Amino acid sequence: MGTTPAILTIMDEVEARLGNISASNGYWFDPKKISRARLKAWEGYDLPAINYWGTNVENDRAAYANDERGFSLFTEMHSQTRDDPFIDIAEKMASDVITAMVRLPAATAGSSVGQDGSRTDMSGESDTKFKISADGDAVEEVTCDWSSATTGALTAAQMQTQIRALGSNKATVTVVFQRGRYVITSSTTGASSAIVITAGSTLDCSDQLRIGLANSGSESTGLASAPTVAADPNYDLNSTVKDLVYAGHDYIIGEGQQPWCGVLVRWTINYYADPFNMFTYRED
Repeated sequence: MGTTPAILTIMDEVEARLGNISASNGYWFDPKKISRARLKAWEGYDLPAINYWGTNVENDRAAYANDERGFSLFTEMHSQTRDDPFIDIAEKMASDVITAMVRLPAATAGSSVGQDGSRTDMSGESDTKFKISADGDAVEEVTCDWSSATTGALTAAQMQTQIRALGSNKATVTVVFQRGRYVITSSTTGASSAIVITAGSTLDCSDQLRIGLANSGSESTGLASAPTVAADPNYDLNSTVKDLVYAGHDYIIGEGQQPWCGVLVRWTINYYADPFNMFTYRED
């Protein structure tokens, strides 16, 4: 099985956000169906319904030899007009779609993300220690064995092994090396989910790994799901892309035994990627 392309991962997140739309969450409509790139016309009994698809990906070589890409996305929602003016229905659908795209559909995990330029080959390094707290548990010291840590991936694997050996909330923490950084993530989600990294008491290696706030890394607590209209906005697909740009919307009308109307909302999703890398994406 191949690796999922970045665009499909982004579209999965789009669908999850469109799934926020329900009357119980404070929206106008309860969509019966949400489809990706549906080619067949909706039947009256399908409505209200949403179809979403992309049309193209633009690519420019940006600073520091990264690629900056722009994905053109369209979200189309249809409903019956019944006795209301079509523009009233269409504008309510537009407000539902646009609002849902900036609401968080599911809780997220807390993490600690290292800085660019983290050391990858730690095999000859005598400094072996850093400290960690996971989800608010006790701060404990991690001692690593770098003898086989010759790459970023192997270094991350050793960090994960030794963190998990401490037990408690740390027993299911994950560590990966991606985009030149070590990413340490809690296994829980929500507001209590967090990873905090500090320097070891002696033989500190957090500076070589460039992890923790003291080494210009970043740390963020998890977020509770917030899908409702009244919830605070969650921009740029939870800060995983550079920009989610709302580019406007168009009204659609149709007639027949069951008159219908629709709205087509246009978006551009901008993100960065390594040159020729079709599988990962990032905000910077």
